[in-house]
Amino acid sequence: MIADFVTQVWDRYRALKEQRALAGLFHMIAFSDARGAALETQIATSVLCIESIKSYFALSEGSRYGIIEAPNGTFKWVGGGNVNFQDLLEQTLDDVGMPLPASFARIKKLRDAIVHRGFIRETDAITKHIFGAVPPGAMYRTMFETMEDMQDLLREFVLRLLAYKGPYELYKDAGHVSKTLP
Repeated sequence: MIADFVTQVWDRYRALKEQRALAGLFHMIAFSDARGAALETQIATSVLCIESIKSYFALSEGSRYGIIEAPNGTFKWVGGGNVNFQDLLEQTLDDVGMPLPASFARIKKLRDAIVHRGFIRETDAITKHIFGAVPPGAMYRTMFETMEDMQDLLREFVLRLLAYKGPYELYKDAGHVSKTLP
């Protein structure tokens, strides 16, 4: 299975390694799953990985979609106006045949909260904004499930980007459920 995987993706990996910053992305994905790290650290690193896939997509493929990099590092439409997070991630995923995940709204809200607060508490108003009403003590599990959605998004994106065809295990189900890319 490993030999088949390497045979399938190696040429594409070599072609995209620099322009998509894949070595750094792979290290960050591995770090985002570090055992013993605070959940907020895992979420923040997962968010950085998502930011990375959309940014390096915009840098390497943005011209096809009318996206340019501004001097301050943000991305703009050629006709003017900033490209927002959702639009750029949607373009990035669409480029490899993926839709935004059903949990995107929750992912974005958690991303915004973690980036701007560092961590959130169960009693914070933002918690209800992100997750809706959750029973006392359930916020941690709900945050973890959202991080699992981010991890599945990242892993499927990388496999599709590298043109892998075949089965892989979902992060969300701790390797108990497989998905197959045609």
